[in-house]
Amino acid sequence: MDRRYWPQQFDGSDPTPVSWINEPIIDAVPLRPGQSLQSRPLHAVLVESLNHTKALLSRLEHGVYCARPAQHELVRVLFVAARHQRDALTAVLELEGLE
Repeated sequence: MDRRYWPQQFDGSDPTPVSWINEPIIDAVPLRPGQSLQSRPLHAVLVESLNHTKALLSRLEHGVYCARPAQHELVRVLFVAARHQRDALTAVLELEGLE
């Protein structure tokens, strides 16, 4: 069960309980109406992808409930792939002259 949607007790045991109110805001670059992915700058697409990957990693790090034991391996593979993607996107964004 996801505790983010239930009232939190701010009794000092957890200095910052996670709830849907205090989740970090992700800096996404949304598409404007009528704008296609091809007309967007590559840097903007990469930044948006990095933000989504970080959000996915954050969600996976907070825990995922798997109904069946076989699902654990798939979630682990997803977590590892997301970490590699985050690292690759970060490295590409540090390149100079990328257009």
